[in-house]
Amino acid sequence: MRSLRRRGSIAGVLLGLVAVAAAFAACGREDSSGRRNVVLISIDSLRRDRLGCYGHHPEFAPDQAVSPHIDELASRGVTFDSAWTSSSWTLPAHMSLLTGLSAAGHGVESDDVRLDPLRETLAERFRAAGWATAGEFSGPYLHPRYGFDRGFERYESAMLSEAQIDELVARERARRVTTGEPGVTDAEERAFRARVSNWDVTSSRVTAQAERFLADHDDRPFFLFLHYFDVHYDHLPDAAVPGLAHAFDADYKGAFDGRNWYFDPRVRELEPPFTRRIGERDLRHVMALYDAEVQWVDHHVGRVLAALEQLGLADDTIVAVVSDHGDEFFEHDGIGHRNTLFAEVERIPLVLALPDGEHAGRRVLAPVRIHDLAPTLLDYAGAPPLRACDSASFRPLLAGTEYVPRDAPSRLYDPAPWFVNVREAWRDARFTVIRHFEVAGEHAEQVRDAASGEPIFHVFDRDSDPDERAALRPSDPRYRDAVERYRRAWRAEQAFLDTQPRSPIDALRVVEEDPHQRAQLEALGYAAGRADGASARGRLVLPPPGE
Repeated sequence: MRSLRRRGSIAGVLLGLVAVAAAFAACGREDSSGRRNVVLISIDSLRRDRLGCYGHHPEFAPDQAVSPHIDELASRGVTFDSAWTSSSWTLPAHMSLLTGLSAAGHGVESDDVRLDPLRETLAERFRAAGWATAGEFSGPYLHPRYGFDRGFERYESAMLSEAQIDELVARERARRVTTGEPGVTDAEERAFRARVSNWDVTSSRVTAQAERFLADHDDRPFFLFLHYFDVHYDHLPDAAVPGLAHAFDADYKGAFDGRNWYFDPRVRELEPPFTRRIGERDLRHVMALYDAEVQWVDHHVGRVLAALEQLGLADDTIVAVVSDHGDEFFEHDGIGHRNTLFAEVERIPLVLALPDGEHAGRRVLAPVRIHDLAPTLLDYAGAPPLRACDSASFRPLLAGTEYVPRDAPSRLYDPAPWFVNVREAWRDARFTVIRHFEVAGEHAEQVRDAASGEPIFHVFDRDSDPDERAALRPSDPRYRDAVERYRRAWRAEQAFLDTQPRSPIDALRVVEEDPHQRAQLEALGYAAGRADGASARGRLVLPPPGE
């Protein structure tokens, strides 16, 4: 996409240069006190407000714990109350988690772009420093084709293989022959293959692979990354444990079972404006099904923690549990994710447990970002810092030494069938500013008010509106204050981005796209087809705020 940025003021340039210097200095520091193991657990689509350690009590089963193992980990670790992701969908958020770069910094913001070879990953840094590295993933957007395997000595999928899916199709064909039912049609087979990720239960496989790695690892310190996908819709807890669907809403008599959640016309209209149809009681039941899936994944987190204890590794291992993004349940008139940048999808859970109970039971109110976790883990593990990142270890924050809170930028690029959905958000400790864009070919322009022609900013004061429901009016002094803060932060971020070398676009394209994976992504509600603009250039470039 052609750059629409203009020359900034001298003050803006100076601010940017200061930010660039700070970014390079703040990627982390090497701790010579000892080399620790690291287990990084990412739970896809997990909302922070459905965990007990964030105050959740199930509506219809208030005496039952949804997340006892994560809660226990939080009791002996640090819970972050204001952690923010870099985008509201899996691919860019996980790339931020595993590179220490914001979405704009790593540039992997559409389905056909992979990580620039010039960027460094967390696993590469650990491996170069002598750590054993392993990753286990269970969702299609964590595929090696995007660059997630870089630095891992072993990077394994817990999803069903094509051979296993072929076997399931063959069994269904044989079953129908035996029962005399009509044979499996081509359309049925395509639909079955496309929706595997919706119903496949993968947590047991992720955990089994993790347990094998922990049992077999050598004397080197290790970095183990685990990606759990079962909280992601469809919400089918009975597929994991028969009867689990009733665990948090035993008296429900309605018709919703969590199946085909994103595409069910009973839930909402399937075309703009996507008007809600589901009633409140049915919606609450689906959220109870979501809780049941959270409990299922929490059980597997508990198994990993138990394995660390049984193998005598717990006392020398850092454990972090985080999510890439949350999910909407009509808080802002939608469901799922990759649609908006509001708090329900962007405010994420983050629990960090350090050896020896350091900072046990502590809660941190200061804002941190998903991409701050990579330099933090390197810092506490005693590994060298990332060479270049736009994030910072929050170890000084926990130590009570000098720490400058960082603003949290996020971006969304979604080539939806109806329009190209491009949004940008910025947050500091108090304010949220969101802007939308109109995209035509290679041009992106900030949406403007039809009457006045003024650029539209959606501004929220989270001190009084933590869920970002009531936007401030432009006449409010807080509105002007927040927008000006955003402008300064935006210029500083651009100054950092302008210092980063970039590979030619041909080096960034995803190669050998798997048609079965493409079908699975479409079945999960992600847009089909290749993106205009952003993927054509390898980096989504947006105009300065208000220009």
